[in-house]
Amino acid sequence: MRYTICKVSFIISTLMFLVSCNTIDASNFNSGYFVGVISFNKTKKVSFINQYNEKGEETNKIKFSIEGMGYLDDFIPFDDKNFYVKASNVLSKNGKNYLIEVDKLTNRYSKIDLDLDDIYKIIVKDKKIYITHSINKFSVYDKRKEEIVETIKLDDYITGKFHVDESKIYLFSREGKEKSFLNILNEENLELIEKIDITKFGLYQNDVFYDDGKVYFTNYDISSNNKLGKIGIYNTKSGEFSHINVGSKNLDKIRVHDDKIYVTIKGDENNTLKDTVMVINRNSFLSDKLNLEYNIKVFDIIEDKIFILSDKYLDIYDENLDLYQRIKLSIDRESVVSGIIVYDS
Repeated sequence: MRYTICKVSFIISTLMFLVSCNTIDASNFNSGYFVGVISFNKTKKVSFINQYNEKGEETNKIKFSIEGMGYLDDFIPFDDKNFYVKASNVLSKNGKNYLIEVDKLTNRYSKIDLDLDDIYKIIVKDKKIYITHSINKFSVYDKRKEEIVETIKLDDYITGKFHVDESKIYLFSREGKEKSFLNILNEENLELIEKIDITKFGLYQNDVFYDDGKVYFTNYDISSNNKLGKIGIYNTKSGEFSHINVGSKNLDKIRVHDDKIYVTIKGDENNTLKDTVMVINRNSFLSDKLNLEYNIKVFDIIEDKIFILSDKYLDIYDENLDLYQRIKLSIDRESVVSGIIVYDS
């Protein structure tokens, strides 16, 4: 089934509506918007995108007849034409997950029903969508053929975090509560090239980021008595590992920008509702901390700006962790914040 959404003119752009359209103007209905914050209401089985301009003013709200629409951890994936939103029938009996393809100009959307259980993460690259799903599976969806063309099933539980380059896929997994691994796959046919035991860095790999030939990953081991955490670094050219010790084992999201490493730290047992951002200089290893008054839902960086999404705010910082802009969200109480769209300027 295919649905379409039209957005009205600026005169009534603050009104919200859902209609079916046979034809849609080719105009860019999203022109003038800076970011969109996605939320969903499980009770009403609908989702929304609240759109904000450069000043942080909410100027439009789009309603979708889709439940569970969103994508946490980083920005909504996209290509030249579409945004790709992970969604799920959160109240359905079968619990099947699916993807939503949203046109970047018109907001027209369609459901990509892949018949997959528990989609964890997707990466959109060229004409392919790479997907971790169903506990221990990794699949490749060809957008031209509109079908899954490759699937691999691992022996281990896939953590959902991975990176794709021109020829290889770097995929993290774990074996129960005992071991964790970095799996290196051939990008063309998903053949397993190498499986490396990385348990010494931590049992859980919460996030991964690629920069200049190196794969950076955060690690967490709830069973460890050691309060220190490790940022693991895998050199894709030499095949060697290194790490950076961090004074907390609750490491979560990671990004690398210029000469700095940004890592988020989940609230500890004494303060579970307040997270921290640590910035580490890659040359000197000196670090600074930004203590927040909330839990981080999305942490990502674009054009020297750091975006941090919580249930109440979208805070934008500069690379030195100075607050650049705070957008107070107007999300209804019954809805759950679930992702960020960044629009073309």
